[in-house]
Amino acid sequence: MTDDSALALNMKEFDMHESILVPIDGSQAADAGLAFAMDLATALKSRLVLLHVVDVEPLFLQSAGDFKEHRDSLREYGNELLAKAAVAAQDRGLAVSYALHETVESNAASIIVAEAISRGCCLIVLGTHGRRQLSKLLLGRDAELVLRDSAVPVLFVRAKRSLDAAPQLHGSSSRPMRDAHA
Repeated sequence: MTDDSALALNMKEFDMHESILVPIDGSQAADAGLAFAMDLATALKSRLVLLHVVDVEPLFLQSAGDFKEHRDSLREYGNELLAKAAVAAQDRGLAVSYALHETVESNAASIIVAEAISRGCCLIVLGTHGRRQLSKLLLGRDAELVLRDSAVPVLFVRAKRSLDAAPQLHGSSSRPMRDAHA
């Protein structure tokens, strides 16, 4: 049996109405993961659940006014990112829902895993940069923790290295302070 036939057999077992969780953060890798997840959801008639995690812990070193301003900016960025991704999925005829989670103590990975379980998702699709060093695939810290801790299957999608490899959902404007990696 070839790898393609094994994949086909596994896909037959996949419930066509299940949800696929897609964490997004506006990076090229997350955009590649989203694009792949939309193609997969279209083929399988699945629902997408989009997730953005805002990590406010780095903001604690700022004054109270700066903290609130940066936190609001990160929330606004996350909500815009989710809304744009949801519209892109809906334009393809996909059912979609989304959530923004803010964390102080938890890492993004624990939130991704918990969200997949609470939403009954059958798959997590994560974009990764897919850098290689000494023939070993290196994943981001959060991606590695999701893979380690998730009872839900995880599919990694490697982003292409060129700037135009994946659709850019965040446009050309610069992002506010970088938030959690999904």
